[in-house]
Amino acid sequence: MSEASGVRRVAVVLPDMIGTTVCARPALAAIYAAFPAATVQLLGFAPVSRFLCDEPCGRDLSLLDLPLRSAQLAGQLPQPPDVAFDLLGTDASRDALVSAGSRRLVGWPDRHGQVTDPVPFPSQRHQLAVQDYLDFLVAVGAPAPFSPPRLTAAPATLGRGREWLRQQGVVDDEALVSFGVGGGNDRKRWPLEHFLALEDRFAGRGRPIVFVGPREAELVDRLLAAPGRRVVAASLPLDLAKGILAHGRLAVCNDHAIMHLCAALGVPTIGVFLASDPDEWFPYPPPSRRVIGPPLPCRPCYRADCEGWECNDPSLPGMVAEVLEELWTLPRGERAVGGGSLGCAERGGTGRSPPD
Repeated sequence: MSEASGVRRVAVVLPDMIGTTVCARPALAAIYAAFPAATVQLLGFAPVSRFLCDEPCGRDLSLLDLPLRSAQLAGQLPQPPDVAFDLLGTDASRDALVSAGSRRLVGWPDRHGQVTDPVPFPSQRHQLAVQDYLDFLVAVGAPAPFSPPRLTAAPATLGRGREWLRQQGVVDDEALVSFGVGGGNDRKRWPLEHFLALEDRFAGRGRPIVFVGPREAELVDRLLAAPGRRVVAASLPLDLAKGILAHGRLAVCNDHAIMHLCAALGVPTIGVFLASDPDEWFPYPPPSRRVIGPPLPCRPCYRADCEGWECNDPSLPGMVAEVLEELWTLPRGERAVGGGSLGCAERGGTGRSPPD
């Protein structure tokens, strides 16, 4: 971008979901690289973006409430940005950035012509969501190579996670297996009994940590009533959840927030896909793996009234168990950098992400 040297202020409105925010992480690093002389202001939403607070970019992060209000955003942008990246892509975010005096607005096209540097709609391009956000750099003439999302866990975050686990009776040398049983949408949520069966299969080898979000609160009673030594982590703050997940040895998750956090932290993660499309939502390299049933013409589909639920294929339990066995036997050096037991994570650190 030839005029990058003249850009002094950059604003970025982050997505309003955890998984999409993780997938936007490579684009954030590319924005910093494209505008090395600029002051960057990241504007994220408190329920979603808090896990970025101990990332290198966290120094530039302002946490907002939902819904986004022009006055609220203007308070965080006392001076008009030279370039604004609207990764949220709503009428409210565009209006707020225009009201803040943004000179250039990079985003998906809008009906009113407020976007000066348009980016193709994701629906027009069958590609990973990570690339959807990297396309924002293409729009300003500063294309960046594809890279998978990476997150770090600062020592303080690791310490809070370790302390929480100890409070739940987890000892420091236990191998932790994280289960992300949420899904946001019922058609994305693998039935809980399959996760419980995996627990039984690995009983005595690892300590299950089951993460449940606010939308799956009805699962908590079932988890507490079922036999086993699992720890239930229900609706935890994201920065605390990040510190716990970073200590994990392995993870098995539906396509949802915990899957993205685990895999981006470098924990070997099995993503179980039902109604959603891993070609869009699983950008993570080996040893992380995605598991999906036979191809279906209706995928991706998020209809809550789907009666057949063909994507919940009977082959999935065996496939997931097989992959989990494979990952369990990996030599320690082939697992996550800094992952493993509590003690291993403490010794190894979590240097999993290049600086912004």
